[in-house]
Amino acid sequence: MKPSLLVFALAAACLTSMPALAGTVSGSTTVAGTANIFAAGQSAPGLIGSDGTVPPFIALAAGATSIRFSSVTGVVGLGNGNTNGPDGLAYASAFYIGAPSIPVSDLYSNRNKASLWGVFLDDTTPSGAHPARLDFSNSGLGIAFSSVSPLLKQTFFIGDGRTGTGSGSQQTFFVPTGATRLFLGVLDGMTINAAPGNAYYNNTGAFTVGYDLAVPVPEPETYALMLAGLGLVGFAARRRA
Repeated sequence: MKPSLLVFALAAACLTSMPALAGTVSGSTTVAGTANIFAAGQSAPGLIGSDGTVPPFIALAAGATSIRFSSVTGVVGLGNGNTNGPDGLAYASAFYIGAPSIPVSDLYSNRNKASLWGVFLDDTTPSGAHPARLDFSNSGLGIAFSSVSPLLKQTFFIGDGRTGTGSGSQQTFFVPTGATRLFLGVLDGMTINAAPGNAYYNNTGAFTVGYDLAVPVPEPETYALMLAGLGLVGFAARRRA
């Protein structure tokens, strides 16, 4: 093998065998009380037969594996004079809001409307069938889960991102394969156990959401060793040439 080809082969071997270490990309975003989680990825909420505003999204760095929420603060009002924090308030009975015609899954929980929810999407506009809903009722995952692994277009409860309301450990939300965006929105609906309807127009307030996104990064020590090794191989190759 020619010396130049040997150097290339060794470089390729080093890159493919390089171990990874989880890095973190941190940021924050604001989620208005009118942010309609069911309109995630749409150009306008009216396309799903509801109102409000299209929710904001977090752009996911390439290779992102999971996300945690370092801080979720603020309150949202639903036009009835009451305001709730991101965990909402507990209902005695579980309920759903959603419909088969809406291209993200139903929401199912005991938590009051105005709570914070998320949904992972790819770069396309969601359409067609959605996955079965996750069960965040008291008899299912509840809100004290340590981690959850939602599918694309499968809505999930975030609340304040902790196992307790205002306390507890940070929860981990694993990023599904193919996801490029995480939309954050508010739960609301005209009635429970029904489609969301036009209920967001009079919402007030907002949540401020801080997040930490886990991404793979090469270990600095690996880079240093690889470059040193390639330097020695290149020197030997030049001596033989």
